[in-house]
Amino acid sequence: MTDSTGAAAANDAERGESERAVTVDDYPKTRVDGYRAPKFYRIRQEDYFIRIIRRAPLGRLMLSDNRAFAVMQSNTNQSNFKSSVDYDRILSELPSRDLEFVISHLSAELPYVWADLYKERSPHSANIMRIACEGFEYLYDFSTELVKQGKLAPNLVIEDRIVAVHGRSQPQKKKRTDHLMRKHPLGPAGFIRTHSAEPSKLTAIYDKGHFIGHAIGGALHLNLFPQTKEINRGWSKEGKEYTKMERYCRRHAKTYCFSRPIYSGYSAHPEIIEFGVLRHDGTLWVNQFPNCKDSEEMNLMERLVRAKLAGDDDEALRQLL
Repeated sequence: MTDSTGAAAANDAERGESERAVTVDDYPKTRVDGYRAPKFYRIRQEDYFIRIIRRAPLGRLMLSDNRAFAVMQSNTNQSNFKSSVDYDRILSELPSRDLEFVISHLSAELPYVWADLYKERSPHSANIMRIACEGFEYLYDFSTELVKQGKLAPNLVIEDRIVAVHGRSQPQKKKRTDHLMRKHPLGPAGFIRTHSAEPSKLTAIYDKGHFIGHAIGGALHLNLFPQTKEINRGWSKEGKEYTKMERYCRRHAKTYCFSRPIYSGYSAHPEIIEFGVLRHDGTLWVNQFPNCKDSEEMNLMERLVRAKLAGDDDEALRQLL
């Protein structure tokens, strides 16, 4: 008779569902594209608990009723990009619509759905960590660690970047530290703004936005990214919808919400931001928001990132503008 413990271990190994803890020292101190990160980008040991997602195949995650999530294929063309996760089906597969039960399942399973889809769309080997911070969980692709470990060639590395953020909204008691935000780099968009003679013709105007807004409990540091002013400040039609969703989370404490950046290549600059809110009636409110001027702008930023990764200096990068 086969030992049940041994059989279980064999099954776990076959499914690849192991997770290892890593130390805070593994967290990157600089951004991989060469734009120097400020010193506050370091994190204090007591602030975070970090794990690496090592569960595969991630597209076969099972709920308690042994039915799988549906993860749909997608492409990176903004004009015909559709929701890559069938959230309605995920909700319909749940055996209960109790709000706390739904939140518990979404919190447990969605990270693997997002990680699976991210790996399918990414041009590299992913090294996804789970970072818990102030009530939210940040999924973070620490690509540079693979280079340091000799598992990935330097020319194949990408910018370290957020895969998704999720958690429950909460009143923010801390005052926003704008003086720290001013030091945070904008990556290739910032380079274009600084070095181009006519930056407005090449790129949109960006704020230092938050994947999860400060007012609903979002942290600083790795929660920041270049976000178009039209969306971040609610100027455009899409921006007004984005603001409306954030306002719902602010007015209804403990609302489950998530933000998922969608990338087009090696850059940490998202092409699209998917923002989702689980309403208190149990329905999911999900929208996708553009985060660039057009595909030409994204291509320019990708060329800058690849050139920077290849070791080009600022003079060589300026020739690309």
